[in-house]
Amino acid sequence: MPFERFAELVSHVYWHRKAEFMLDSDIYESWTIFAVEEGKFRYRIGDQTGVAAAGELVVCPPGVGFGREVIESLSFHFFHFNWSEAFEQHEAGMSDFIRGCKVEVEDTHRLWSTFRLLSRKVPGPIGFAATQHLLNDLLLQLAVEREERRYAPAQDRTDDPVMQHAMIRMRDLAYSPFSMRALAEELELTPVQLTRRFRSFCGQTPQHFVTELRLRRATHLLTETSLSLEHIAQQCGYENGFYLSRIFQKKKGISPSQYRKLNKL
Repeated sequence: MPFERFAELVSHVYWHRKAEFMLDSDIYESWTIFAVEEGKFRYRIGDQTGVAAAGELVVCPPGVGFGREVIESLSFHFFHFNWSEAFEQHEAGMSDFIRGCKVEVEDTHRLWSTFRLLSRKVPGPIGFAATQHLLNDLLLQLAVEREERRYAPAQDRTDDPVMQHAMIRMRDLAYSPFSMRALAEELELTPVQLTRRFRSFCGQTPQHFVTELRLRRATHLLTETSLSLEHIAQQCGYENGFYLSRIFQKKKGISPSQYRKLNKL
Protein backbone atom coordinates (compact mmCIF):
# COMPACT_ATOMS: atom_id res chain seq x y z
CA MET A 1 0.00 0.00 0.00
CA PRO A 2 1.61 3.32 -1.04
CA PHE A 3 0.36 5.28 1.98
CA GLU A 4 0.24 4.61 5.71
CA ARG A 5 -3.07 6.35 6.37
CA PHE A 6 -5.83 8.15 4.58
CA ALA A 7 -6.23 11.26 6.70
CA GLU A 8 -4.62 13.56 9.26
CA LEU A 9 -7.03 14.30 12.10
CA VAL A 10 -7.47 17.96 12.98
CA SER A 11 -10.09 17.57 15.72
CA HIS A 12 -12.88 15.35 16.99
CA VAL A 13 -15.82 16.28 19.22
CA TYR A 14 -18.65 14.07 20.41
CA TRP A 15 -21.99 15.83 20.99
CA HIS A 16 -24.62 14.03 23.07
CA ARG A 17 -28.31 14.75 22.47
CA LYS A 18 -27.80 18.19 21.04
CA ALA A 19 -31.13 20.01 20.70
CA GLU A 20 -29.96 22.55 18.11
CA PHE A 21 -26.87 23.77 16.30
CA MET A 22 -25.28 27.03 17.43
CA LEU A 23 -25.06 28.08 13.77
CA ASP A 24 -27.49 27.05 11.05
CA SER A 25 -24.66 27.08 8.49
CA ASP A 26 -20.89 27.29 8.37
CA ILE A 27 -17.89 26.94 6.05
CA TYR A 28 -14.89 24.92 7.21
CA GLU A 29 -11.24 25.02 6.16
CA SER A 30 -10.88 21.24 6.49
CA TRP A 31 -12.92 18.25 5.42
CA THR A 32 -15.75 17.56 7.86
CA ILE A 33 -17.70 14.45 8.84
CA PHE A 34 -20.92 14.39 10.87
CA ALA A 35 -21.33 10.74 11.94
CA VAL A 36 -24.80 10.34 13.46
CA GLU A 37 -25.20 8.03 16.45
CA GLU A 38 -28.72 9.03 17.47
CA GLY A 39 -31.44 11.39 16.21
CA LYS A 40 -31.86 13.13 12.84
CA PHE A 41 -30.79 16.34 11.17
CA ARG A 42 -31.47 18.05 7.87
CA TYR A 43 -28.41 19.13 5.89
CA ARG A 44 -27.58 21.26 2.87
CA ILE A 45 -24.18 21.02 1.15
CA GLY A 46 -23.98 23.24 -1.89
CA ASP A 47 -27.04 22.30 -3.93
CA GLN A 48 -27.49 18.91 -2.24
CA THR A 49 -30.00 18.45 0.58
CA GLY A 50 -31.20 15.51 2.63
CA VAL A 51 -31.84 14.03 6.06
CA ALA A 52 -29.29 11.96 7.97
CA ALA A 53 -30.20 9.63 10.84
CA ALA A 54 -28.54 7.11 13.15
CA GLY A 55 -25.72 5.18 11.48
CA GLU A 56 -25.27 7.59 8.57
CA LEU A 57 -22.39 9.95 7.71
CA VAL A 58 -22.54 13.38 6.12
CA VAL A 59 -19.32 14.65 4.57
CA CYS A 60 -18.57 18.25 3.60
CA PRO A 61 -15.50 19.36 1.59
CA PRO A 62 -13.57 22.45 2.70
CA GLY A 63 -14.79 25.81 1.49
CA VAL A 64 -18.35 24.61 0.84
CA GLY A 65 -21.33 25.95 2.77
CA PHE A 66 -22.75 23.41 5.24
CA GLY A 67 -26.32 24.15 6.32
CA ARG A 68 -27.93 22.03 9.06
CA GLU A 69 -30.98 21.82 11.28
CA VAL A 70 -31.72 19.38 14.09
CA ILE A 71 -34.93 17.39 13.54
CA GLU A 72 -34.62 15.07 16.54
CA SER A 73 -32.23 15.43 19.50
CA LEU A 74 -28.87 14.60 17.97
CA SER A 75 -25.86 12.61 19.19
CA PHE A 76 -22.98 12.62 16.71
CA HIS A 77 -19.22 12.52 16.15
CA PHE A 78 -17.85 15.65 14.51
CA PHE A 79 -14.49 15.31 12.69
CA HIS A 80 -12.24 17.86 11.04
CA PHE A 81 -9.48 16.28 8.95
CA ASN A 82 -7.25 16.66 5.89
CA TRP A 83 -6.41 13.92 3.43
CA SER A 84 -2.81 12.73 3.70
CA GLU A 85 -0.50 13.91 0.93
CA ALA A 86 0.37 10.33 -0.07
CA PHE A 87 -3.29 9.40 -0.36
CA GLU A 88 -4.13 12.49 -2.41
CA GLN A 89 -1.34 11.61 -4.84
CA HIS A 90 -2.39 7.97 -5.04
CA GLU A 91 -6.06 8.76 -5.59
CA ALA A 92 -5.44 11.74 -7.90
CA GLY A 93 -8.13 13.71 -6.08
CA MET A 94 -10.95 12.72 -3.78
CA SER A 95 -14.05 13.12 -5.94
CA ASP A 96 -14.28 9.40 -6.72
CA PHE A 97 -13.64 8.29 -3.15
CA ILE A 98 -16.03 10.27 -1.03
CA ARG A 99 -18.31 13.06 -2.14
CA GLY A 100 -19.73 15.97 -0.22
CA CYS A 101 -23.01 14.42 0.80
CA LYS A 102 -24.52 11.54 2.78
CA VAL A 103 -22.43 8.38 2.67
CA GLU A 104 -24.04 4.96 2.96
CA VAL A 105 -22.21 2.47 5.18
CA GLU A 106 -22.88 -1.19 4.44
CA ASP A 107 -21.15 -2.82 7.43
CA THR A 108 -23.14 -1.04 10.12
CA HIS A 109 -22.06 -3.48 12.84
CA ARG A 110 -18.47 -2.34 12.41
CA LEU A 111 -19.62 1.28 12.33
CA TRP A 112 -21.37 0.97 15.70
CA SER A 113 -18.26 -0.66 17.15
CA THR A 114 -16.23 2.34 15.96
CA PHE A 115 -18.77 4.72 17.50
CA ARG A 116 -18.50 2.91 20.82
CA LEU A 117 -14.70 3.17 20.84
CA LEU A 118 -14.81 6.85 19.84
CA SER A 119 -17.06 7.61 22.80
CA ARG A 120 -14.32 6.59 25.22
CA LYS A 121 -12.58 9.77 26.27
CA VAL A 122 -8.83 9.21 26.62
CA PRO A 123 -6.96 12.50 27.26
CA GLY A 124 -3.65 13.61 25.81
CA PRO A 125 -1.57 12.34 22.87
CA ILE A 126 -2.65 8.73 23.34
CA GLY A 127 -6.31 9.69 23.01
CA PHE A 128 -5.62 11.81 19.92
CA ALA A 129 -3.64 8.97 18.31
CA ALA A 130 -6.44 6.51 19.06
CA THR A 131 -9.04 8.83 17.51
CA GLN A 132 -6.89 9.32 14.42
CA HIS A 133 -6.60 5.54 14.10
CA LEU A 134 -10.38 5.12 14.39
CA LEU A 135 -11.03 7.86 11.81
CA ASN A 136 -8.68 6.14 9.37
CA ASP A 137 -10.28 2.79 10.12
CA LEU A 138 -13.67 4.31 9.27
CA LEU A 139 -12.32 5.75 6.01
CA LEU A 140 -10.73 2.41 5.20
CA GLN A 141 -14.10 0.74 5.69
CA LEU A 142 -15.69 3.16 3.22
CA ALA A 143 -12.83 2.62 0.73
CA VAL A 144 -13.13 -1.17 0.91
CA GLU A 145 -16.88 -1.02 0.38
CA ARG A 146 -16.36 1.26 -2.60
CA GLU A 147 -13.85 -1.12 -4.17
CA GLU A 148 -16.16 -4.09 -3.62
CA ARG A 149 -18.90 -2.25 -5.51
CA ARG A 150 -16.50 -1.15 -8.25
CA TYR A 151 -15.16 -4.64 -8.92
CA ALA A 152 -18.37 -6.57 -8.39
CA PRO A 153 -18.82 -9.34 -11.00
CA ALA A 154 -20.46 -8.09 -14.16
CA GLN A 155 -23.42 -10.39 -13.66
CA ASP A 156 -24.18 -8.64 -10.35
CA ARG A 157 -24.64 -5.31 -12.09
CA THR A 158 -27.74 -4.04 -13.82
CA ASP A 159 -28.61 -2.02 -16.89
CA ASP A 160 -31.70 -0.54 -15.23
CA PRO A 161 -30.86 3.02 -14.09
CA VAL A 162 -34.47 3.61 -13.00
CA MET A 163 -34.25 0.77 -10.47
CA GLN A 164 -30.81 1.95 -9.38
CA HIS A 165 -32.44 5.30 -8.65
CA ALA A 166 -35.34 3.55 -6.93
CA MET A 167 -32.91 1.76 -4.61
CA ILE A 168 -31.17 5.04 -3.74
CA ARG A 169 -34.52 6.70 -3.02
CA MET A 170 -35.63 3.80 -0.82
CA ARG A 171 -32.40 4.02 1.17
CA ASP A 172 -32.97 7.76 1.62
CA LEU A 173 -36.61 7.35 2.63
CA ALA A 174 -36.53 4.05 4.53
CA TYR A 175 -36.18 5.50 8.02
CA SER A 176 -39.10 7.87 7.75
CA PRO A 177 -42.73 6.94 6.96
CA PHE A 178 -43.22 7.08 3.20
CA SER A 179 -45.60 5.80 0.56
CA MET A 180 -44.41 3.20 -1.93
CA ARG A 181 -47.23 4.36 -4.21
CA ALA A 182 -45.82 7.90 -4.14
CA LEU A 183 -42.38 6.54 -5.00
CA ALA A 184 -43.85 4.61 -7.93
CA GLU A 185 -45.53 7.80 -9.17
CA GLU A 186 -42.23 9.67 -8.81
CA LEU A 187 -40.62 7.04 -11.05
CA GLU A 188 -43.60 7.22 -13.46
CA LEU A 189 -44.53 3.60 -12.78
CA THR A 190 -47.54 1.87 -11.31
CA PRO A 191 -47.01 0.11 -7.93
CA VAL A 192 -47.29 -3.27 -9.70
CA GLN A 193 -44.68 -2.25 -12.29
CA LEU A 194 -42.34 -1.04 -9.55
CA THR A 195 -42.69 -4.30 -7.63
CA ARG A 196 -42.10 -6.54 -10.65
CA ARG A 197 -39.23 -4.49 -12.03
CA PHE A 198 -37.50 -4.15 -8.66
CA ARG A 199 -37.83 -7.89 -7.98
CA SER A 200 -36.16 -8.56 -11.33
CA PHE A 201 -33.48 -5.98 -10.45
CA CYS A 202 -32.40 -7.36 -7.06
CA GLY A 203 -34.38 -10.49 -6.34
CA GLN A 204 -36.78 -9.07 -3.74
CA THR A 205 -39.76 -6.75 -3.56
CA PRO A 206 -39.39 -3.07 -2.65
CA GLN A 207 -41.30 -3.68 0.60
CA HIS A 208 -38.93 -6.48 1.59
CA PHE A 209 -35.89 -4.34 0.74
CA VAL A 210 -37.12 -1.47 2.95
CA THR A 211 -38.06 -3.83 5.79
CA GLU A 212 -34.56 -5.33 5.74
CA LEU A 213 -33.00 -1.87 5.98
CA ARG A 214 -35.27 -0.92 8.88
CA LEU A 215 -34.76 -4.12 10.84
CA ARG A 216 -30.99 -3.99 10.31
CA ARG A 217 -30.95 -0.56 11.91
CA ALA A 218 -33.32 -1.72 14.67
CA THR A 219 -31.05 -4.64 15.63
CA HIS A 220 -28.06 -2.32 15.95
CA LEU A 221 -29.97 0.22 18.01
CA LEU A 222 -31.24 -2.55 20.28
CA THR A 223 -27.76 -3.87 20.98
CA GLU A 224 -25.68 -0.69 20.82
CA THR A 225 -27.95 1.80 22.63
CA SER A 226 -30.35 1.95 25.56
CA LEU A 227 -33.05 3.72 23.53
CA SER A 228 -36.65 2.73 24.23
CA LEU A 229 -38.49 0.60 21.67
CA GLU A 230 -40.72 3.60 20.89
CA HIS A 231 -37.68 5.75 20.11
CA ILE A 232 -36.07 3.00 18.05
CA ALA A 233 -39.28 2.65 16.04
CA GLN A 234 -39.14 6.37 15.20
CA GLN A 235 -35.47 6.02 14.14
CA CYS A 236 -36.41 3.14 11.83
CA GLY A 237 -39.44 4.60 10.04
CA TYR A 238 -42.20 2.85 12.01
CA GLU A 239 -45.17 4.61 13.56
CA ASN A 240 -44.72 3.15 17.03
CA GLY A 241 -42.99 0.49 19.07
CA PHE A 242 -45.94 -1.89 18.89
CA TYR A 243 -45.82 -2.04 15.09
CA LEU A 244 -42.02 -2.47 15.08
CA SER A 245 -42.36 -5.27 17.64
CA ARG A 246 -44.92 -7.06 15.47
CA ILE A 247 -42.73 -6.84 12.33
CA PHE A 248 -39.60 -7.78 14.27
CA GLN A 249 -41.25 -10.86 15.79
CA LYS A 250 -42.56 -11.95 12.39
CA LYS A 251 -39.24 -11.57 10.56
CA LYS A 252 -36.78 -12.54 13.30
CA GLY A 253 -38.86 -15.06 15.24
CA ILE A 254 -38.05 -13.27 18.49
CA SER A 255 -39.29 -10.11 20.20
CA PRO A 256 -37.14 -6.95 20.28
CA SER A 257 -36.81 -7.18 24.07
CA GLN A 258 -35.63 -10.80 23.86
CA TYR A 259 -33.20 -9.90 21.07
CA ARG A 260 -31.75 -7.07 23.15
CA LYS A 261 -31.39 -9.31 26.22
CA LEU A 262 -29.58 -12.00 24.25
CA ASN A 263 -27.31 -9.72 22.20
CA LYS A 264 -26.67 -6.68 24.42
CA LEU A 265 -22.94 -5.95 24.60
